[in-house]
Amino acid sequence: MTNIGDKVIYKASGICTVEELCKQSIPDSGSREKSDCYLLRPLSDPAIKIYVPLSNEVLMAQIRPILTPEQMLALIEQVSDLGMDWIEEMRARTLAFRDVLGSGDRARLCAMIKLLYERRDALTKQGKKLYAADETALKKAEKLLFEEAAFVLEMSCEDISHLFLSKVLPQELTV
Repeated sequence: MTNIGDKVIYKASGICTVEELCKQSIPDSGSREKSDCYLLRPLSDPAIKIYVPLSNEVLMAQIRPILTPEQMLALIEQVSDLGMDWIEEMRARTLAFRDVLGSGDRARLCAMIKLLYERRDALTKQGKKLYAADETALKKAEKLLFEEAAFVLEMSCEDISHLFLSKVLPQELTV
C-alpha cells in the first residue's frame, strides 16, 4: 500500500513523491465521473503532476517502492554477473531498450547500461561512437537507475556513476 508522503518509482518518471489521494477526471476513460487517484510529483521536476487512477491496475502496478540502501548496493555488486545480448538490427535494438526502460526492472537497467558502456568502449577503440539512439537510451537508463541510487545512498549521481563503473566493468574498460 502506498502512503501519502512516500517516495516511489513511477514508470520512466523516476522518483516521485506521493502528494495526495484525490478525485480527478480521467480523459479517455469513457466516464464523466471522477476517479480516486494518487497525485505523484517527480523529484526531478516538481512542476509535473501525474495522476494515477487507483482503479487502473496496469498503472498502479507501475508504482514501485524505491530500493533500500542494502538492496541498491547488492544490485550494484551483482551487476557484473548480469548480461544482455547486443542486437545488431537498430530497430529491434531500440525496441528492446524501450522495453527495458519501460519495465523499471533495475537488474535489466544495469545490464543495459553495462552493455552500452562495453559497446561504447569497443567503438571508441575503433575511433567510432555509439549511434545517437543508443546514446539516448543509455542516458535514460543512467538517469533512472543513478537518480534512484543517488537518492537511496545519499550520494551524487556522479559518485554513483563512478561507483557503478568501479563495481561493474572490468578494469580495462574506459568510459
